Amino acid sequence: MPQPWTYRGGLFNVGSRVFGDRPEYCAAIGRVAIEWSHLEQVIATTFCYLVSSHDQDVLDLYSGLIDLKLRQMTFKALSKSKLSPDMIERGQSLFTQARKRSAERAKIVHGVWGEVVGEQRYILLINQADYLRRLGLMFREPYRKEDGKFDNTQYPFLNLEAQSYTLRDIENIHERIHKLVLEFVVYAEDVLSQTNTKPLPFRREEDVVMKYPPVDE
Repeated sequence: MPQPWTYRGGLFNVGSRVFGDRPEYCAAIGRVAIEWSHLEQVIATTFCYLVSSHDQDVLDLYSGLIDLKLRQMTFKALSKSKLSPDMIERGQSLFTQARKRSAERAKIVHGVWGEVVGEQRYILLINQADYLRRLGLMFREPYRKEDGKFDNTQYPFLNLEAQSYTLRDIENIHERIHKLVLEFVVYAEDVLSQTNTKPLPFRREEDVVMKYPPVDE
């Protein structure tokens, strides 16, 4: 589980250099992004089953709904004349879980990553707004070294807050998204059973289990 972290001094890096010698972290973040794309495809398919159509116009309508909250509201409204009450409730529960997973995914994929130089146990997910504000302070003369270079061991970054993520923390996020994909696949088939839609050719993935090698915490 990610842990709070506060900068107290010393050297740290931010950006792509963090992943130069950590290919396993790159792969784990990539799996989060790919699995989320898979989830979106399954949710879109469920929407098509609900409205009994695979027309491109229907997919364009679904894609045009800006975020998951709006998609959830639309799905619920359309469900009232198509699905049983327990199916509606189940669908809303899945959408609520998807919104939680979306927040996790956004942090991982779009976050600002950093590292403490020499620390191999974890990497840091930095508060982006706070980091940029403090970065601006470094352009003020009092925080420059004599050679003109910036000194990131001084005041602007002291007490910068972040969260430390181990490799397992990121893999756990992928596994939670993957689990939700499987639940949505089953739900999509149940939606199909209450409508007259011709199914799309995707299969259940109950036999797909993501396994990882042991990771030192």
